[in-house]
Amino acid sequence: MTGTPVDAHWHAYGYTGPRGYFPHHERDAPTDPASWLGRPASEIMATLSGPEDAEAWMRQQLAALPGAEGEPGYLSASLYLRENLYAAQSTTAWASYRDRHDRHVLRLLAACPQPSVRRYPWEKPPPSCPLGEPSP
Repeated sequence: MTGTPVDAHWHAYGYTGPRGYFPHHERDAPTDPASWLGRPASEIMATLSGPEDAEAWMRQQLAALPGAEGEPGYLSASLYLRENLYAAQSTTAWASYRDRHDRHVLRLLAACPQPSVRRYPWEKPPPSCPLGEPSP
């Protein structure tokens, strides 16, 4: 896992809707930040300037849409959020679970800009910031 750049910001994305329905960009690579950052800027729910802001946004989302009783996706998102944003410096932090109304809830924080290093020559370079922020 590659760490986020020091000057990174996070774009927040989300979906709440019928269980079993996944928009095409969620089916293919639900936690791949490149698949989200390549989406239209109009799909960004919020842009957050640091890990503290990103954590506060995600916790607000989790509080507003509580998981169904014992829902493992909700519990793991709550448990690992700080680790993903701070310790591991992941390029994504996400929650995917069933809420109390039996809807599928997906919330994702994608770090931006993405590191420009590619693991394989056939990989596409990471998308630029959907809001036009410069890459390092």
